[in-house]
Amino acid sequence: MEYWIATEVEEIVESYRKYHAELIGARIACIFKEKASTSDGIPIVGKISKVPERDKILMTEPYDYRIEVGADAWQELNNAQKDAWIDHLMEHAYGEESDQTGDMAWKLRKAEISCFPSIIARHGIHWMPGLPKLATMPFATKATAVEPKKRECEGEESPSNLDDLISDLH
Repeated sequence: MEYWIATEVEEIVESYRKYHAELIGARIACIFKEKASTSDGIPIVGKISKVPERDKILMTEPYDYRIEVGADAWQELNNAQKDAWIDHLMEHAYGEESDQTGDMAWKLRKAEISCFPSIIARHGIHWMPGLPKLATMPFATKATAVEPKKRECEGEESPSNLDDLISDLH
């Protein structure tokens, strides 16, 4: 499998750092790989991982995180989807400053909400912590999407709220 530097992904990372203040000092390597991994036959567009300390000694510029994107799956996305994927991956990463040394300890967190659409369709959103909060949040559309807007976003508009999203599942 071939790997190469993902300049387009690096640009998206830099444009979204302002939404991830805890990553201002984090060094993030972005790479493409030929083919996306899959889970249950579904392509995994990208993933973020911490760079192990043992690997940092092999680098001229030691990175804290690595974003790895499957080039084949990436090519199928429009710009809005690409931005959302990278923003999502960045949300997994955060740093905590050590009280003793002042050094940053780079970490990863899981997404707060993970649910099957079929379960939401059958049981609604009030049984799982976090889902009711999601229902009150407006979903971004082309008209309400947060900056940066330097990249033109093509494709269909996103649902404007959770009810619209659920109805789209049926």
